[in-house]
Amino acid sequence: MLRDDESDAAVSRRIYEEYVADGRYHALLGPYSSPLTEAAIEVTDSAGMVLVAPMAADPGIWEGRSRRWSVQMLNPGPTYLQGSVELAAGNGATRAALVYEESQFPASVADGVREAARTHGMDIVLDRAYPPAGADHEGLATAAREAGAELFIGGGYLDDAIAFTRAVAAVDYTPMLLSLNLGPAESAFADEVGDLARCVAGNAAWLPTISTTGYIVESRIFVRRYERAGAQQALKGLQVQWQDDGEGGLERRIVHPEAVADAEACFAGGGS
Repeated sequence: MLRDDESDAAVSRRIYEEYVADGRYHALLGPYSSPLTEAAIEVTDSAGMVLVAPMAADPGIWEGRSRRWSVQMLNPGPTYLQGSVELAAGNGATRAALVYEESQFPASVADGVREAARTHGMDIVLDRAYPPAGADHEGLATAAREAGAELFIGGGYLDDAIAFTRAVAAVDYTPMLLSLNLGPAESAFADEVGDLARCVAGNAAWLPTISTTGYIVESRIFVRRYERAGAQQALKGLQVQWQDDGEGGLERRIVHPEAVADAEACFAGGGS
């Protein structure tokens, strides 16, 4: 059974209360996003019912909370953009601007960026949260430019990725690397921003172009089954980037980790 939670945590909680009360279900799949998943888990955990959370990356849902009836499938939020910090640092960047939506999942991604910046000796010269659906995209891009940030990183969801990419261009800011959360991995991102997508990076949970093996299935078999059945894709976190396809267009390429990369990262000014 499928239900529409309207992207509302209260609605999500009510739906899962109804599932539990129904008595016909032995296990449930969680909703999209960390806040809605947390609302669902509070219901299912109390009832002792298994819930598989396929689309919640905030580790705070589980850390120190004795969750016994749920499992996280995505790689944790703090890991999402750490690879981009590593790539930028490896190309000589020493200053980063971190901007992010002030909600559970983007905040967890920001924690990971801070950790990676410390590891790679990078200064965060701008660390700014903004309210959901309330970012001054051009204002934040301008602040990052004025702070001399070579890495502009963070964001929220697809709409913010699109808006920040446009804002950076609008304020004549050219960071060495622009890496944005939840957006650049989607084809809709490049469709919306066009050529501005060139060299923009971000996280992808999984892509069918890499060859992997696992406890259950090889990636090539998984792709075939996914195309037939529409199963969950989220297997492994990657850094992807839009690059020239050699035919006048752009294509999404894997640039990190090195073990599965199919291209070197591109940076502002043509460096790599």
